[in-house]
Amino acid sequence: MTAVEEEQVLLEFGTGFQHTRISAIPGGGVSWRRTPGPQRPAPFPVLSASYATALRDASDERVRFARPVVAEPDAYLWEVNGRHSFGALLEASAAPAEAGVEPGHERLPEYARVLGLVLRALHSGPGPSPAEELPQPPGPRRLAQWLAAGRGPRASAGFHYRLRSRLGTARWRQLADLTYLLLTPGPQEARVTLHGGFSLGAVVVADPAGTGSEASAGSGPEVSVLSGPEAAAGRPEADVAWALGELTEYRAAAQQAGIEWPLLDEVRESFLTAYGQGLDTRLLRAGETVRVACHAADFACYVGWAPQLHGYSDLLVGLLDGIE
Repeated sequence: MTAVEEEQVLLEFGTGFQHTRISAIPGGGVSWRRTPGPQRPAPFPVLSASYATALRDASDERVRFARPVVAEPDAYLWEVNGRHSFGALLEASAAPAEAGVEPGHERLPEYARVLGLVLRALHSGPGPSPAEELPQPPGPRRLAQWLAAGRGPRASAGFHYRLRSRLGTARWRQLADLTYLLLTPGPQEARVTLHGGFSLGAVVVADPAGTGSEASAGSGPEVSVLSGPEAAAGRPEADVAWALGELTEYRAAAQQAGIEWPLLDEVRESFLTAYGQGLDTRLLRAGETVRVACHAADFACYVGWAPQLHGYSDLLVGLLDGIE
């Protein structure tokens, strides 16, 4: 038996789009295994050698773009040294007594800072060659297709109708235009190598010393970014805005619940400051909006209907109206 076959499953969750299994590996280390869900429209891509090299070159001692040890159309597997994502620790910071996650959120602004640095390094690399043919970012591309057709599994068609009714014709067209803008660099703009789907749920924070998971990693990175399934090329704002849009969703949920959550602002500011200058501010706001819309559409398609989708509709009205 291999170490993976002997693993102890720590957590398992999934949707119609993707399934995740987090396991402790005997002798130390944690495996994250992701497989396509039954309604996923396409299998995972095969990771190209040049993309893997770009990930390696952008990593540093503290943050590693983790390349999978298995990268096949039906499964990706990474071996890292943590069981909790940045997103899980961030959520735990709002209600630590209920979340069941070990403390560690006090370091999240610092982790956000080093994430900003390595993401900038990835975007500043040589970029993909024309022959590599990295696709457009899958999330915005999936949203564009859904906006245009309104077809999909589960509650896809119903939410499409409800959202279109709530937004109205002008906002609906605005959302489609912003999605196209995020996906399509201008003729004079370079296409940079993108992580794709740069979600806080794919950022794994190392477990504290004494948990056993650090044993096989030695002096491994403090943060590992699970990379590969959404490899893409395009505007750098597509990656940056994907993380910011996630923070926007957390902010909206906190406001609805009447929760003060200053850590969200600290994380956002630390991430953006470290990333540095040169981003298009309007495009970032557009990208945040596209991220929220994509998450809502994916929820309807791959989870199903839930009352919280009404809240997403209201949030999108405010975000669209706030873009000049």
